[in-house]
Order: sequence, then C-alpha cells, then structure tokens
Amino acid sequence: MARGAGAARALLCLFLALAVSAGAAGCRGRGDGRAPAAGQAAERAAPRGAGAPPGGGTRLEEPLPGALAVVLDNHPAARPQAGLERADLVYELPAEGGLTRYLALFASRPVPRVGPVRSARPYLVELASSHGTPLVHAGGSEDAYRLLARLDLPHLDEIRNARELFARDRSRRPPHNLYTSSDRLLAGMSRRGWAPAPLPPPAGGEPPAEAGGEGAGVVLTYADSPAFRYVTAYRWDGRRYIKEVDGRPAFSETGRPLAADTVVILATRVRQTGDALGHVEVDLTGGGEALILRGGRVWAGRWFPGRDTPFVFEAAGFSFARLPGVTWINVVGSLSRVRTAP
Repeated sequence: MARGAGAARALLCLFLALAVSAGAAGCRGRGDGRAPAAGQAAERAAPRGAGAPPGGGTRLEEPLPGALAVVLDNHPAARPQAGLERADLVYELPAEGGLTRYLALFASRPVPRVGPVRSARPYLVELASSHGTPLVHAGGSEDAYRLLARLDLPHLDEIRNARELFARDRSRRPPHNLYTSSDRLLAGMSRRGWAPAPLPPPAGGEPPAEAGGEGAGVVLTYADSPAFRYVTAYRWDGRRYIKEVDGRPAFSETGRPLAADTVVILATRVRQTGDALGHVEVDLTGGGEALILRGGRVWAGRWFPGRDTPFVFEAAGFSFARLPGVTWINVVGSLSRVRTAP
C-alpha cells in the first residue's frame, strides 16, 4: 500500500509541475472542441417504438423511478453511441482485444434511444448488482451468465428473455446496431415485477480544493499495439471535462459532446483469463489507488468497495460515493497508463 500511495503522489506531483510550467491559462485546457462531422448532429431515426412519445407530443422529462444500468458497445463501429450524453454515471472498463465497454446508468431523465447495447461480462454484472438494479444487455460470456444466476440478479437480455424490448437499426451494421429506450425498459421491468434502485445521493461537500493540484485533464491508454490502439482523454474546458477518443472530442449520436463534472480514474488488478476469446478479469473488490478530477483540480486518492454502492472514494480526508453532476469512472490496470493532458 505504501508503494501504491507513492505512485499516486508521484503522479499528482507531475500534475503540479506541469501546471506551474504551463501557467494558469494552460491549466484551463482547451475548450474549442472540433464540431462533429457533417450530418452527425442530426439524430438518427429511432427504431419503431423505441422511445418517441405517442402523437409526437413533448414529454416532460421527470426523473426515472430508479437507475437503469445498460451495457454499451465501444467498438469503433458503435460510435457515436446513442444516449450516453443523458447518463448520470458511466463506467468504462477494459474488455477483450484492447477495447473498452461502458456500463451507463440513467436516473435523472428518460433516454429515448440508447445503444448499441452489447453483451455482459462478470464485472459489469457485479457493478449492476452493487447498484441494486437490473442489468440490461444482449448476451454475455459464460462467466457472466453464471454470475447472474449465482447473484439471482434480474436482467433484461435481448438474446434470452427480453427480445421485445429491443430493436435493430438497419442503417448500422450488426452487432453494433441494437437499441432500446427507458420507456421500453421500465415497461419490461414493471411486467416482471422488478423495481430499479435509485443512485446514491450525491455527497454534501467537496474534496478540499487546497489539497488538490491544478490539472488540465488526463489521457488514458487502454491499448497501444500495432494491431489496435485506443486512447481516451478528459480535458477541462473551464466548466466541465470534455471526453476525447483517439485524439478527437467524443460526441453522442445527437451531436452533443460527451462530458463529465467529475472524472475518477480507478486502478485495480486486470488480467487475461487465458481463454480463446481474450476475456479479462477485473478486480472490483480489493481497493487501490485513484485519481479524482473535479472543477479543474486533481486529487490523488484511494478507492474502497462500498456497502450500498460499488465504490467509496477518499481524497484528502473527504469520502464520497458520488458527487453532484455527471460522473465518469474509468477503470485501468495501473496508473502508469495515465498521463497528464497536454
């Protein structure tokens, strides 16, 4: 644990050194993200029945009765995803082949179209179970199905038990073309007698600003090989953290930028299972180092498994499970994969 804390402090010192050399203006980062490609801003036509209000009326966006946990594809062919800009909490975790997969939780407002929905992995099952909400997915690894059965976790699976709640978008290639909506999912849960649990309330305070360092953002390298490279980043624009994918701002299907108020980098043990499909195991119970970014500042901290939430984070004596606004939590195998944003 002493070596882990030293690594986190070293990375924080690097943030501070770069901030001093770049000056205050440099710490604010770049806020002029490039616009999406022509036509990207226009929302794709939703699959029939996948979320448009009947009669074309405008629906009042009231909070959902609980959090919906949806497994989302992050293959290059799946981008831009639908609905990610409406998520309250997004986990990004390693998957096979150097790709990552998202678990997006929606609670504060409905999502008329969300996808592409993809298959479950055991660590995604663990996260949904820790949140006390059914898992929405399309298939899964054998280990994921075994864990679903062992935990007796309610789940809506396009492959085995809930095909009627999903629709394929023929304008996109399978398997990166499966979509659903909060209306469909809530109706499916209601018919089954399931009730999603709410997200934990945000903490009433903030990590002490004076204990953090200024930071323009972070860059995370998930895969860097001749066969495949995937790098994501978060850059502070003076108001929030704008997400980038492979050097470019990331947008939703509607053309809205993906952004967060809080970014947490969580380091844990990630290893190959050794199977022919290249699946990985992700330890979500051991605790470890973390970096917390909020309000243009960065704290070296730690994470611990929570009792009624997957994680509790601690920075400079301040503990929290969630802070106000949108949070993205990126899980990496080591903080050595993280560097400061230029």
